[in-house]
Amino acid sequence: MEMPRAMLNDTMRVALLGFWLLLVSAVLPVNAAFGGTVVAWGRKAEGGTAVPVGLSGVTAIAAGNGHTVALKSDGTVVAWGNNTYGQTNVPAGLSGVTAIAAGGLHTVALKSDGTVVAWGYSSDGETNVPFGLSGVKAIAGGDYHTVALKNDGTVVTWGYNLFGQTTGTPTPTFPYMATANPVTLNGQTLGAVTDIAAGAFHTVALKSDGTVVAWGNNGSGQTTVPASLTGVTAIAAGADYTVALKNDGTVVAWGLNGYGQATVPAGLSGVMTIAAGYLHTVALKSDGTVVAWGYNGEGQTNVPAGLSGVTAIAAGQFYTVALVGTAPPVDPTIITQPVSQTVKAGQNASFTVTATGTEPLSYQWRFNGVTIPSATSTTLTLNSVGAGNSGGYSVIVSNPYGSKTSATATLAVLANPTGGVPPTPPTYSPPPAKQTGKDSLILITHGWQPLGGYEAWTDNTGWVDDMANAISQNLVSRGFNNWQVSPYKWLVGATATFPWLAQVSGYNEGEKVGQTIVNQGFTHVHLIGHSAGAALVQGALQTIKSKASTTVVHTTFLDPYVGPGNDWRSVYGLGADWADSYFSIDLTGSTTEGALGGAFNVDVTWLDQNKTVQAVYCSSPSSTPATLTPCSYQAISSHPWPHDFYTATVTGSLGGTEGLGFPLSKEGGGWDNRSTYPRGLAPRVLGSMPILTQGIFPVRSDPLLGLNTLLSANSGNGTVQLTDKSFSFLTLPALAPQSLTKSARLAQIGTAAWLSIGVPVTNQVNFVSFDAQFTSEAGATGLLTVYWNTNQIGVVDESVTLAGLHSYTFALPAVFEAGHYALGFALDPFTNVVSSVTVTNVGTGYAGLTNPIALSATNSASNVTPVLTLTADAGFNYLIQASTNLFDWTPFAVLLNTNGAVQFTDPAITNLSRRFYRAVVP
Repeated sequence: MEMPRAMLNDTMRVALLGFWLLLVSAVLPVNAAFGGTVVAWGRKAEGGTAVPVGLSGVTAIAAGNGHTVALKSDGTVVAWGNNTYGQTNVPAGLSGVTAIAAGGLHTVALKSDGTVVAWGYSSDGETNVPFGLSGVKAIAGGDYHTVALKNDGTVVTWGYNLFGQTTGTPTPTFPYMATANPVTLNGQTLGAVTDIAAGAFHTVALKSDGTVVAWGNNGSGQTTVPASLTGVTAIAAGADYTVALKNDGTVVAWGLNGYGQATVPAGLSGVMTIAAGYLHTVALKSDGTVVAWGYNGEGQTNVPAGLSGVTAIAAGQFYTVALVGTAPPVDPTIITQPVSQTVKAGQNASFTVTATGTEPLSYQWRFNGVTIPSATSTTLTLNSVGAGNSGGYSVIVSNPYGSKTSATATLAVLANPTGGVPPTPPTYSPPPAKQTGKDSLILITHGWQPLGGYEAWTDNTGWVDDMANAISQNLVSRGFNNWQVSPYKWLVGATATFPWLAQVSGYNEGEKVGQTIVNQGFTHVHLIGHSAGAALVQGALQTIKSKASTTVVHTTFLDPYVGPGNDWRSVYGLGADWADSYFSIDLTGSTTEGALGGAFNVDVTWLDQNKTVQAVYCSSPSSTPATLTPCSYQAISSHPWPHDFYTATVTGSLGGTEGLGFPLSKEGGGWDNRSTYPRGLAPRVLGSMPILTQGIFPVRSDPLLGLNTLLSANSGNGTVQLTDKSFSFLTLPALAPQSLTKSARLAQIGTAAWLSIGVPVTNQVNFVSFDAQFTSEAGATGLLTVYWNTNQIGVVDESVTLAGLHSYTFALPAVFEAGHYALGFALDPFTNVVSSVTVTNVGTGYAGLTNPIALSATNSASNVTPVLTLTADAGFNYLIQASTNLFDWTPFAVLLNTNGAVQFTDPAITNLSRRFYRAVVP
């Protein structure tokens, strides 16, 4: 079975935006019993060190370019020092504040509801908090830009962007301001961030895996993170340098070092937090003492003698601030994350986490998100593991003030992937018997039959009989008595959890059907398949042409399922004497719509009498389009419509078909005209409006696995070779007792062979690919089954597979993140004849959108109807659905995204108390 090398995850990519809905993160109420006093030293000119007399109950401090900010235990803010631009003018009534930050000449506050307030200098937009920004958990201020960390681990920035400090890509012309979208670096949205810092013109982020990312001005190497730096727990950014605190209490610094600000004092250890000023660095040790180094022209590194009991520090431009007193309660922080690993079955495995925070800390381990009873210590030990232990492990660390969930570490257990239970051999539906006097065949088949149903796909097979009856009546009325019309139903293989599983089964089924058709000796064959039935049609086509090349084969594809990676578009129809495809624009998206490379393509959406018409909004060349009106309109049909359309062309009950469909077949009378309908070009659109072309999902193929360098386990029998890029194994004949008769011995089944390989994954993956060739003895009926952990992801049936080396790609049941996984192969015999197979070029990869879909809103010029903005991968169309209850969704608009962003409006929102939107692309 030759298959394309690209698949996508099973779920649709969805972004959700709600008006009226407010997601509020839990924040510990500030307790007046905690808090201390402020001590400051260094430059006095601007007043940043002039602590107000009597100030107490302070829980947090921040320092900027001559101004200092304090957060009190009652959630209010006090500020003093340089006020040239109003940076110390705390907004009247400001309360409920949980965190503060000081930029160069502006101040930022984070409230308990996850919203942000900013004031002070704003010529570069640094205090212009993005409309609708919420769900923020941390803030930072640079000289002229502001940074916010959201609960989902993404970073939002705004303000001065000449060096790319807010977006990663510099804004070269005035006013140098960036848009308030999640930060995207190297084409991907920055995520999994746990802390942020802002220097003069650069930004730093700490990721959940203990690594650091930095962007913006790099004139002094401040964003060149040391290659080996890991285990970081906190970060700080000076003017042109960066500082990191490691989980062992040591400090690392890089960037500008003209005054020794990046030269960490020898032997410094036991540090629990750090701060960076303009040219000096400060460290707070676990014993409550302070160490400072770097520029000391204003005395900023002269720590007051005897200073102790310090609970927090801040570094201004040329001065230092310390908070002395009772430390407030601290929610947990995970210092060391559990580590992914691969072990062989029967061995022990353990995961460990290290965390800090106000005691007591409690721990609860989970397996694939489910609580593990009695697993409540810092270390989780699993004794004598088996295949069922493969999966993801995480721990929730909590105390009375909050909780944190660790990163998920994966365990790959190398064991018999079948669990000792051999798979059931595939079951194929009986092919239609050849009728007397028939030399030509029309075979009609259905597609995926979903388990549980899904509105975009749900269908039944009754239409197969309806089409077969319509074609039979048409042929009889015209005296075409040499044609056999056969509906073909393959419900066992077509009924599956996901459509690509049905596609794989359909291809195998098609090879079986093709062999039967060859044996029956038909001279002209017309194969018609809907949805995943297109794979059955292609499998039958390739078998027929490989074994009876003179047989004329016509293939017709009806809304063909092209696989989640879209690569079957280039496969369907290849090898046929002629092929045509009829599709509609519907909720199944790009997996069933668009041109096939080997077929004449027709879009039939606009002929559907039950279609809905949606407004199309297009990307604008500028960030602020002159108008927000639709650029076009697009009809939305249904997945079953193409087979209803084709049936209507048989009966002649539909207008506007332009003679396409059944009339183009040999039995329909138009076979000799096929040369006027070229294959593989832009689709012919039936109706008044043009098609919106959907892009093909990008595919990333990882380097091939070096099999002999990876930890593996095997059955011990039949494994004959394991090299760098290939392996081969064979089944063993059963050893029958001598007392059995010859016929009884022949009826026995041989012994299976298996191989399990530990695969370390560094990026997202959602498919496995390889090449395979059976090299068995005559009469072998082996079944090669492929597993990802304990999930069966595909089979290759020797009984129907064509001879030679073939490529296979199997989709994984989900998108898997970085970690360790077990890739298993099992070869099961169903007779006592030895079956053998060689597998080579094994690899993983990812097919799909590389960035998350984001929806945001801003006020329109009239401040009546918000302007909605979608930010997502360019080259794809996105369907916007609206709801008032988060349950019932109605298609609202289609977005033609050509440059990464599309703006649109919804006038209906002014008449509703609440309105939710989601953007969907399959």
